Amino acid sequence: MSKFKLPKFSFALVAVILTVGTILRLFKINRALGGHDENAMLLYFGYAPLEYITTTYFDANNHVFHTILVHLMTFWFGEDNAVAIRFPTLLFGVAGLGVIYVLALKLFQSQFVAILSLWIAAIHPVHIHYSQTARGYSLIMFFSALMIYAAIKILESENFLKWSGVFIVCGVLSVYTLPTNVYFLAGLAGWIVYIALSTKVAGEFNPDPKYPRRVLILIASLGGAIGMLSLLVYFPMLGQLAKTAQNHPLLTWDAGTAQILSIVPSTISEILKGPLIWFFPFMIIGLVWGGPSRNCYKMLPIFIFFLPFLITITTGVAGYPRNYLYNFPIWIVFLASGLVCTGNLIEKIWNSPRFKNVGVASLTLVLTVGMLLYNFNHYYPSLKIADGNLYRNNIQKFSKPNDLILVADSRNFLYSRTIYKKNFLNIIQSNRLTGVHLVLPEGLILNDYKIFTGKRMDPMLKNVFRQNLLNFQDVSGEKSMVALAGSEAISIFPVDFESNSNWQTVRGQGKAGSNKNHWVTGESSLMLNAGSEEDFVVRSTIEKKITVSNPSLVVLAWTQTSPEKGTLVYNPVLAAEGIINEKVSGMQVLTGMVNDGMHIQIQGQSKNTAPYYWLANASLGKLPPGEYSFYILLNAKAGKTVFYDSLCLFIIEMVGQ
Repeated sequence: MSKFKLPKFSFALVAVILTVGTILRLFKINRALGGHDENAMLLYFGYAPLEYITTTYFDANNHVFHTILVHLMTFWFGEDNAVAIRFPTLLFGVAGLGVIYVLALKLFQSQFVAILSLWIAAIHPVHIHYSQTARGYSLIMFFSALMIYAAIKILESENFLKWSGVFIVCGVLSVYTLPTNVYFLAGLAGWIVYIALSTKVAGEFNPDPKYPRRVLILIASLGGAIGMLSLLVYFPMLGQLAKTAQNHPLLTWDAGTAQILSIVPSTISEILKGPLIWFFPFMIIGLVWGGPSRNCYKMLPIFIFFLPFLITITTGVAGYPRNYLYNFPIWIVFLASGLVCTGNLIEKIWNSPRFKNVGVASLTLVLTVGMLLYNFNHYYPSLKIADGNLYRNNIQKFSKPNDLILVADSRNFLYSRTIYKKNFLNIIQSNRLTGVHLVLPEGLILNDYKIFTGKRMDPMLKNVFRQNLLNFQDVSGEKSMVALAGSEAISIFPVDFESNSNWQTVRGQGKAGSNKNHWVTGESSLMLNAGSEEDFVVRSTIEKKITVSNPSLVVLAWTQTSPEKGTLVYNPVLAAEGIINEKVSGMQVLTGMVNDGMHIQIQGQSKNTAPYYWLANASLGKLPPGEYSFYILLNAKAGKTVFYDSLCLFIIEMVGQ
């Protein structure tokens, strides 16, 4: 490829482009959290304890290495700090731009192609998006580019130990971020094997006849190291990982359908986002006529792009188009080379370097204007989301520290979660409830609020309240909060009820007793140790009778855990015997989990051993007027040990009755 002349201050030009790229990625990075799967990642994994992150994989949103970095950010800077939570992706995104530059320089030995590659990546909407969104995709683009660069350095036998180390570390972290990146490793390995099996191609690196054999041994050794280390880091969750790959509806596709084939154009559309799709022919020109410094480099994007899809068709396990963004760096480089190659063709046709420069400059200008217009007219406006800090502050403003906050829509869990968690701790530590509030999104009325009651989603509050007597407060972003109960609640259970009560066996065999080694509040917890043959069910009764004069809500709060990971811990079942409408009756009090999916974990206290993390739960029900005595049922799965603590039961009068 003929070289375009660049000014001597090309280093300064690189710095300017990196600065522009950084600014574009910082713009709107402080928007509210929650969009583009951030909500699921943070609630399922990002806010969880480190041990949980590294041992749990029930959903593909756990990009483990990235999630670990997010966890550290939340630990240091808080759960609602959007800039801190997105900082790892920003860091790898900006660093990835630098790697794309040096990779292009290595492949084409052309400053112009390298700088053009850097510029395209710097203003590219997809790269910008994943550099300012808390997901792991900027990491896989960084690792894939650096692995390609390291592979070339190794093949050139340049500083073998250093670049082998880089190759292995990037390979492991790449897979630890996104398991589907094994497809990238397979594509890169296929390219290296292709070099080793062809004497002519291998000769581009080293004419020694023994070189191909050394390359095969090399790729086997490096691949083995990456494989073993990847298995090691994934070992605690290998079974869960396999199950997720089998059952995830968008990760597993039938190899006999056309869905897998559709991933190829979808991936291309992801790389060539928006108006960039019109530049697809230049990408092909770069691949065919781009003139890299070694001919074998032309096969690099072919192997990395197509070999993974052949494996996908064979296995039937695929991913989202964004899972294949490891293709991004190499194809952007070949797009840049295609633009430069087009300039060379113009020069040959018109026999004038001036036309070459004008042609490439014109194409680059059209590309730049098109992408910047797309960024500011489509991409950035699409990020519009309500102010999360204002939402959180308004919830705090219109509630008290011991109020229970219910959130109807899981998309609004972020920012309300910190208030809910703090209030929940206040409630169980003081055994005191002062109100119940519900946050509703616009368009959802109180009658439509549903909670899971064990078998179905139940409209628990349907036709319970007179809407005209309720006070709805605007909490920003088309969300309102309404007080369902605002008076001091009656607390039914005494402090340490679970560990001080007399638990009677209802079914099965086992042991129920106080445990002073692990607890959340008070001085002990309840441990249920079930026999191996059947579930162990116990019951405890509150002897005193409670008079309910007006329609009321019943709130049950508790924490639960198990020393054995993955053990199913059943929710408590509340039942009552009472006089209702002058008739004596017994009944199960229908309650449903509130804020299901908010996934609050609390670090407990312990003696002499590492503390457990306890899942914090609350359920809601309703009671008609009457006189009641309550009892509660707990269940431990056969052969398992479970703990319950901080059991609190409240009856609080509904407003507007």
